[in-house]
Amino acid sequence: MKFLLIAYYFGNTTDVGAQRWNKNIKYIQKLGWEPVVFTFNRQKDSNNQFEIISNERIEPNTLYKSLFNKKVPSDILTSTKRSFWNKLLVFIRSNFFIPDSRVLSTFSSKRILRKRLNKNDIDLIISTGPPHSMHLIANKMSKEFNIPWIADFRDPWTGIEYFAKLPLLPFARKAHQKLERKILSSCDLLITVSDSWSKHLKELGAKKVEVIYNGYDTEDFKSVITEPKRMSIAHFGTYPQSRNHIKLWEALNELCEDGAFRNTLDIHFYGFIYEGFQSELKLTF
Repeated sequence: MKFLLIAYYFGNTTDVGAQRWNKNIKYIQKLGWEPVVFTFNRQKDSNNQFEIISNERIEPNTLYKSLFNKKVPSDILTSTKRSFWNKLLVFIRSNFFIPDSRVLSTFSSKRILRKRLNKNDIDLIISTGPPHSMHLIANKMSKEFNIPWIADFRDPWTGIEYFAKLPLLPFARKAHQKLERKILSSCDLLITVSDSWSKHLKELGAKKVEVIYNGYDTEDFKSVITEPKRMSIAHFGTYPQSRNHIKLWEALNELCEDGAFRNTLDIHFYGFIYEGFQSELKLTF
């Protein structure tokens, strides 16, 4: 049996968003399923023994880079300190690229996938977002080819913590909400990463929701033969200012008054952290 995974981030990329399905796919294969991956990250020197289809990225970020000779800031949607041009970009992106800046790629993606699905050998479609435009592609392909579809929400859509702060015009806000309800009610199964998000998505109209927590691959730690002598707290993924947990740092600072605790504590961040966070953390500790 074969399943089609539609994932913007996948494979040999440093993006944390790719890691969930980089690992999940290995264990699904052990259950006897053969993957076909549709992604937007060209796989270089890949050791994968399954079919990978790549599409070109079409997004306004490339225009931004050509105008300003730099990448779009990772926290552009959440930063409270934006230049005039960044404010304008956020306004355009929020109101005219729905659900996200990758929506332009959905048209060519559907064309490519129609050719592949005409082989009539795919038994299941899985889409993972964000970007939630991947769910739009999956929804269309599922309906056209009558294939069951699972939508994986690694983050909420309108429930993401910064959504209410976006400069959305009334029509755009309604469009986001309408598309979200369409995806939640159309997929055969929705999976997400936490119980609280599961409850939130059910309230919005998801028919059936299962939770698959983020975790780690035990095979990556086979060489670890002793118990760690230090305690580690780690955050994986984007850490914008809107997700900064002041109470956590205050509690840890209080615990660190015990020198023994302080000397055995490590704090790690894997992924983007907002500008100035490290300085703020030093002041706290």
